[in-house]
Amino acid sequence: MTTQFRIKLASTLLLIFLGACGLPSEKRHGLVEAGVAASELQMLEPARQYRLSAASEALRDEAQRLWDEGHFDQASMIWTELARNGVPHGQYGLARALRLGRGITQDAQRAAALFAESASISSSVRAGAQHNLADMILTGEIDGNDQLATELLRAAADTGRIEALRDLGLLLIQSDAVEMRLEGQENLNRAADRGDTRAMLGLSDALGDNGRLPSSPAQAQQWQARALSALQTRAAAGDADAAYELADFYLDPQSDHYRPTEGLRLLRQAATPARVYALTRLGGALLQGLHVERNRVEADRYLLEAKSLGDARAARLLGDDMIATGRDPVTGAQHLRWAAERGDATAMALLGRSILAEHPPHGETSEAAAWLERAESAGHPSAAEDLAYLSLETPASRYPAEEAISRLRGYAESGDRNAMLTLARTYRDGAPDVAVDREAAERWFDQAGDTESIAAMWFSAGQNASGEAAAALYRKAAVRGHVAGAAALGRGIIDGDFAGTQSEGEDWLREAANRGHQSAQAALARLAETAEDGAAEELTKQGLRLISEESGHALERGRDQLARASRTGDLSATAALGQSLILQAPHDLDRGYDLLAQASEEGRTSESIETAWSILSATPDAHAAGLAVSLLHRAIEAGERSAAYRLGIAYRDGIGISADADAASWYLEQAADRGHGGAMSAIARTILADATSSDEEIHRAIALLADAARQGHEGAFGHLAETYLRFSGVDHVDREVAESWLRDNLEAPRDTTIQTLVDLMTN
Repeated sequence: MTTQFRIKLASTLLLIFLGACGLPSEKRHGLVEAGVAASELQMLEPARQYRLSAASEALRDEAQRLWDEGHFDQASMIWTELARNGVPHGQYGLARALRLGRGITQDAQRAAALFAESASISSSVRAGAQHNLADMILTGEIDGNDQLATELLRAAADTGRIEALRDLGLLLIQSDAVEMRLEGQENLNRAADRGDTRAMLGLSDALGDNGRLPSSPAQAQQWQARALSALQTRAAAGDADAAYELADFYLDPQSDHYRPTEGLRLLRQAATPARVYALTRLGGALLQGLHVERNRVEADRYLLEAKSLGDARAARLLGDDMIATGRDPVTGAQHLRWAAERGDATAMALLGRSILAEHPPHGETSEAAAWLERAESAGHPSAAEDLAYLSLETPASRYPAEEAISRLRGYAESGDRNAMLTLARTYRDGAPDVAVDREAAERWFDQAGDTESIAAMWFSAGQNASGEAAAALYRKAAVRGHVAGAAALGRGIIDGDFAGTQSEGEDWLREAANRGHQSAQAALARLAETAEDGAAEELTKQGLRLISEESGHALERGRDQLARASRTGDLSATAALGQSLILQAPHDLDRGYDLLAQASEEGRTSESIETAWSILSATPDAHAAGLAVSLLHRAIEAGERSAAYRLGIAYRDGIGISADADAASWYLEQAADRGHGGAMSAIARTILADATSSDEEIHRAIALLADAARQGHEGAFGHLAETYLRFSGVDHVDREVAESWLRDNLEAPRDTTIQTLVDLMTN
């Protein structure tokens, strides 16, 4: 335990003399030898009986009612008052709130001190306090002595507390000593016989093939069946705790009982204000696409509800996603700050990193450093490395680069993988006062077991080199298993850019092709067919003509021609075949998608965009719609603004997919930022149609319409004129009337007319 915690305990517990009654002298001596302080032994000794007054009992019951209903802040206020008056039930309740951060700022040290006070007084909550304090030690929430934690669990279990019996059993069966494991099994049996389903499942695991107890498959199956039967009965009767435990059982993807649909249904049942952890877990699953298709709108609703109930983890998950995806970095930072201020160490570290991202190296980093230092003090595993890396980026921020490297090396040499990777990346990319040293980077990547990064580093370096220098770097990547490196090396040798034999080049291409690299496969196909110049182009022409006839025989022959041309590397044939397989019967959606994706990767995206839009416009099923959205995403990643526009319109109007105003806005903004006139016009019209739009937003809409009109976008010019006439008080005007008015009243060149309209409206 920390010094602060020991002082707190010492100030609240009576010293125990060695001759006092209670613990056997042999056990007392063993605990003292193990480093347990005499003051801490008070939590295990017989204690004075506390008599709860009628007034305190009423307050305790009211606080518990408020807590069960999710009013954590009100419950914490009552428990605070009771604890101030020395009532152990108040100490216990407040300690629980502090441990979980419900209705009050999370504070593990203060929670532990209050649990210790409550555990030193004989009352109905003493066993619960002993159990919680043991759990905090064993989970690492506070520093402590494992032997003390075990004895605290034993003391709680001796009172008949089922949860303590179970947790003591689960702890003891991990022991290497046979007698300890048998004691653990006995405790689990006692808890299971009294209906504890977690104890039943623990016995099922322990008695299984890879369990800690002698294998007994029949008993293991019996305990599991008994647990599931009990949980299903209770869950069906509306027991939210049983629903959560059953959901936890079904949502284990590594098990043979993984049932995500049922698990999510039960998790929704458990997600009530009184079970904030279930709200947060459900929100996190929806946010990250765990066990279910990602749904950020629904995820935000659950996580915001959990945050409103004081859950820092929910706010941290929400903030991290908003920043990482770029959907709302400002609000995301606010969520992280809220969680960090309530003691969430991970939120502190993430907030520090987000501030660094907002303020590039050499910018204002003192606040980032402050949050990272708080995260480091709170025990976050990578905050120290972040601080050292910050110092490498901005040497004046904390300590010189040499010292930062030294600190990172110390962490790395003690086995910290994050520090190894930070060192590797620093040497790979360089930093102020730290030169690029790829050999050193390779050593640290290798020590961290990250061979993929080693290969990627050499491949990236090869892309920035030429001639034999590039060949040497690609070779380093290839021998470490980098598929693209092998393909690049093989192509370079075949094309004569790098030294080597034809056979060696083919070997490297074959290695890449065997691991799924599509361009390597295409290169090998071209070599194998050794087709005459123009043969692929002719095959493509024939294939396009045949599939346009749409008769069964012609379609089959056309697809065959396109497939042959595609194997020679003709991307137009690849894309056309993909389109045909998706849009023409008989369909093969997945193969068609793969071909279009292959063409997109090589820079041919127009067919993917057209096909995706055709799918969405035809009221597709969920699978087809998913393929269409994926094709548009690939095109967007390749820089195609029209793909972002099409996807934005689909989300706006619910074309083939569920309408989502936030997603529509995000994709339309992406397209507009890349200069797409249609997106500019769509955003502008949305703003102008909203009666609540501010002057600043209206000015932006006018500017967007003007930009779209200058590009010649159909309709933008008329919409700009229509907007002007509406601003001028002309009612019942439409685009055609507006364009007619322009022709009759403004004879200036088009660009001059556009600017005149903008000036009239914005001035």
